[in-house]
This record gives sequence, structure tokens and C-alpha cells, in this order.
Amino acid sequence: MPTVESILLKKGSDVIAVLPGDTVRQAVRKMIEADVGCLIVEKNDKVIGIFTERDLLMRVVGEDKGLDTTLISEVMSSPVKSCKPYDNVDECFDLLATHKFRHLVVLDNDEPVGVISLRDVALVLR
Repeated sequence: MPTVESILLKKGSDVIAVLPGDTVRQAVRKMIEADVGCLIVEKNDKVIGIFTERDLLMRVVGEDKGLDTTLISEVMSSPVKSCKPYDNVDECFDLLATHKFRHLVVLDNDEPVGVISLRDVALVLR
């Protein structure tokens, strides 16, 4: 059975992070530059949230909040659902489906080592 690590080996394990005090505009620029759909939110080297394209649409655009005045801490998703590199991909799919999330942070000894998406998992399981 495939593991999360097998997904990370294929797609890479870059972790792009922002701070809770960064503005939405700063975060969106990072997302565009890195060509990613989500960012990890860290404070004191700990993962405290995740900011996704869906958060941007629902919590910023949908609520008419300003890109330059809204802080990531106001619109991030928290707490973060996570998995470990050696977790079974089937279990991750169940976690994503149960909580209706599209991303899981991959933690190894409480350190972020990657992010997997529902799409990543679906490609492995098909």
C-alpha cells in the first residue's frame, strides 16, 4: 500500500510558509511565485494554520475583505489536520473526506516536511 512519503518523493516536499501577521496580499504573492495552492502558517517554528485558495475565496473575497489590510491569522484554517510520512494513503483519503479538506500537512517529529492534496492522493489511489 502506498505511503505519504511515496507522494512526496514524486511531487517534492517544498514547504512554503507565511507568518500570521503577513497580509493576504503577501501570502497570495508567495502562492503565485511558488505555484502552490496553499501555504503553511507558522509561529515560533510551529505550524498554527494553513491558508488555501479556498480560504482566499470564501474568507477574503467572499466577505469583501481587503488584501492589504487582512492578516493571515484572520482568515487561515486552524487547527491543521496532518499526517506523517509513513501513513497509508488510504487513511489520508479518509481523513480528507471526513473533514472535507483538500490539503494535509505532512509532519515528521512535529516539523513540516511537505503538503499533500486530495488530488495527490486521488492520483495514487486510482
